[in-house]
Amino acid sequence: MRPDEIALPAVVVYELRYGFTRLSQPSKHLPKLVELLRWITVLPFETKTAEIAARIRVETESRGKPTGPLDTLIAATALQHSSILATRNVREFSVIRGLQLANWFDDPPKKSVPHTVNEPTATSRKRPTPRQ
Repeated sequence: MRPDEIALPAVVVYELRYGFTRLSQPSKHLPKLVELLRWITVLPFETKTAEIAARIRVETESRGKPTGPLDTLIAATALQHSSILATRNVREFSVIRGLQLANWFDDPPKKSVPHTVNEPTATSRKRPTPRQ
């Protein structure tokens, strides 16, 4: 994919920065992340995202299938932007209604359009793809 077709939720940027900072030589590796972020859109966590995240949490908890707190925020960002969430953690995200998923670790990679889990999103306009 081209860099302009990819976006990262701000929460994922946090996760990446945390991971890079924990490395044995963060000053050696952190510039690689900074360079990557120059080319990729970062989707902010906004009030609307918080509303969607709250709905996700209530729905998943009421069905006895809660998602992790950060994954809830990531999914909310993808839903807010009508984006496809590319992840290896399909099982965690598959309980969220309306979330479009693509398992980017499929072997071999699938060339088809990713499936929609449960309900389709309201719009189908092309947006950058948040990923985890």
